[in-house]
Formats: sequence, structure tokens, C-alpha cells
Amino acid sequence: MKIISFLTGLLAFGALLLKGTELDLKANSPWQKIGTGEFFVKYSGKGWPGLVAEIPSPTTNTFYKLSWEGKAEAGVPRTFVSIDYQQAKKDTLYIPWHPATEYESCLQYFPAQMDAVAKRISFSMNPGPGGNVFIRNASLAPLLPAELEQNLLPDGDFESGNTRPSNFSRVNAPPFEGIKIVQSPAFLSGCRSLELHPKAGENFAMESIFLPVIPGRKVKMIFWAKAERPAVLRGIINFSARIHKGGKHLYASANFKLNEQWQQYSFRFDVPTDTAAYPALLDKMAKLQYNLSPAEQENRIFLDNIEFRLEE
Repeated sequence: MKIISFLTGLLAFGALLLKGTELDLKANSPWQKIGTGEFFVKYSGKGWPGLVAEIPSPTTNTFYKLSWEGKAEAGVPRTFVSIDYQQAKKDTLYIPWHPATEYESCLQYFPAQMDAVAKRISFSMNPGPGGNVFIRNASLAPLLPAELEQNLLPDGDFESGNTRPSNFSRVNAPPFEGIKIVQSPAFLSGCRSLELHPKAGENFAMESIFLPVIPGRKVKMIFWAKAERPAVLRGIINFSARIHKGGKHLYASANFKLNEQWQQYSFRFDVPTDTAAYPALLDKMAKLQYNLSPAEQENRIFLDNIEFRLEE
């Protein structure tokens, strides 16, 4: 059962990443093309070298999913993906990513249109640490209506084969400090789960990549969890603005009491439509966040089968 579940998860995640059109990337120096669909840059720590692609036949009524495989060697630069929305005043959406030392699969969503249509994608880095960055198999696909009715969080069962939780990272801490994929401690299915390891006295927070939302619809967070010691885990759906800033900060949260047994937890939230009060709704994105308040002793929390869904 566990092996079958692992293979099913791996194939499903791989199929998700393989859908779409391969990006016609242009390697601006010092980027180099080193193989079919594979690129490399030896980054000195200075400048913003761009690996750039125009978005083919931009659409205005959906989201895109951008997938690629990436890694870094001899240092980890401050890498990011940028999306340009062309208009009189250009808006740019910046998406950080944290390459591993071996190739791993990455996926990000972004709106096809906000105040303007998305026109250009660029892989680059901010000045700071240097290193060698590799990217291959970058592709782009519109998010189909049927996909909006499914779980939108990639690899929420942690069975894709990635060695790190590439769709989650720490808040106000090094990206993967205290979080790792481990052999599953007797979960219902699959081989692996996500372990959170908060230290004694630590404010612990972790967040997901940004996920699509539609104002006026419900959103739902679902997950399974257990803890070595009883704990209260706060789940948050955070509508954190990246382009349309200002107004009130919109979020929804619930507290979940964890114990030593696996249990499923969930909560729903009606996404408002008042973009004047909540300009972040115009970004059409939200992220999941999990927080733990400081405790007297360290703990280990295990999560699995995390889902994020849109509902009517």
C-alpha cells in the first residue's frame, strides 16, 4: 500500500510538472545554454543576469503554472523568478526560490492578468552570495478550469521524490531550518511525511508557495497532523499582497490541538470581494501558513496530505 501510494504520488506530481509548453528561454550573458532545455550561470554575486522568456499567446482569464527543475552548486545565490505585467506602469511579481544541491522539481502559480496581461518570465538572482545555478525543463501551462476544482497544493503528500519540502519554507528563519521530509511515522498511506522541529522557546512559522484564489468563493485548508507532545498548531490562509498593497491585511486562521495520534484537520473561509478594503484580493493569490507558539520543550510535529481547495 505504501509503495503504491508513493508511486501514485510521484507519477501525479510528475504529470503536473510535465504539462504545458516548454519555455523558449533566452540566455543573457553570463547565462549559458548547456543542453536541450538546460541552462547554467556562474554568478559572481553582482548584477541581475536574466534567463528570459516571452509568455506565448497570453491569456486573460486564468492562472498559469510555471514548472522547472533547478539546483545550485558552490554556493546558493538569492535566486528568484520575476513575472512582468506590461502596461504604462510596469508591475513585476517577484517569486523567490531556494535551489537545492541536486536537481529538484519546482512549481509556482501566478495570475495571467492583474492590471495587465503577464508578458515575460525571467529567472535571475539578487546581489549577494555567488554560486553556480542550473535550470532545466522550464515549462508553462494555463491552469484549466477542472484543475481549479482539485487540490492546488503541489506535493502536499511529500511523495514526489524531492528531498526537501520545496513548496514550503520557514518564516523569519533560514528557509529549511527545522523542517524536513522524513520516513513517515505510521501514516495511513505513503512513505514520507513532513517533520517540523521547533526548539524550546522558539516562535516557529512555516509558509507555502502562493496559491490561486478567486474572490467570492470559499477556500479550504485540509491536512493530517500528529505531535510527539501535545501542541496547538495555528493554521492560516494569508492573503499577503505583492502588487496591490495597502488597505486591511486579510487572513483567516484556526487553532488545532494536536496529540500523538494522526488526525485530519480542516477549516473553510469565505473569500470576500471588497477589493477597496482588501486590495490584496486583486493579486488573486494566498499562501498557507503554520505557526507554533513558544513551548518549554522542543517538539516534533508531523504533517501529511496537506491540501488547498477552492469551493463554491
